[in-house]
Amino acid sequence: MDLSDLQVDPIIKIVFVGDIGVGKSSILTSFTESSFHPEYQATIGVDFRFRKIVVDKQQVKLQIWDTAGHERYRSITNGYYRGSHIICFIYDITSHESFENLTHWMEEVIRNRFLPLLFVIIGNKCDREKDRQVSQVEAGEFAKKYDAILFETSAKTHKNLDEAFHAMALRILQKHVFLNSQHMNNVITLTNSPTKSRGCCWM
Repeated sequence: MDLSDLQVDPIIKIVFVGDIGVGKSSILTSFTESSFHPEYQATIGVDFRFRKIVVDKQQVKLQIWDTAGHERYRSITNGYYRGSHIICFIYDITSHESFENLTHWMEEVIRNRFLPLLFVIIGNKCDREKDRQVSQVEAGEFAKKYDAILFETSAKTHKNLDEAFHAMALRILQKHVFLNSQHMNNVITLTNSPTKSRGCCWM
């Protein structure tokens, strides 16, 4: 999939999936607008935002899609997986149920052959450590099973958000160089060809 136009920054498409209430929308607004709204409001269908960042001296545009976690929107949101470079599976570290449901979300993506360049697991609400129900070890084992990388973040305090998105973008640029080293006027042509190795880390 070619997401680059002539003479513009490359675009990396990121899709958020996960249960209702895990903080997908809060992560989106905290990262793109540096704001946090404690009032919970479920996403209807999909929402998306852009943010430009500089990664390894290369400016890239992140196109981030927030999908609804409710079952009734599943037929709508499934279509937004296509062409994504990164799919982020988000859970709430204070809700073991939301973590357990990642298996369902992951297998749905794999079953429908929506294979991005990178799978990412994000444990949100790490500012609520005293309420933790999912250990970093357990989450790390899950991420390793699916060759994903793992981050723990807080949309409320902004902890690890910038680091996580910069690390994701860097991985995509590195994979692009490995998969397709064609360059024209410094424009990168991003493809979502599947790779066999993603590795696992946690920040």
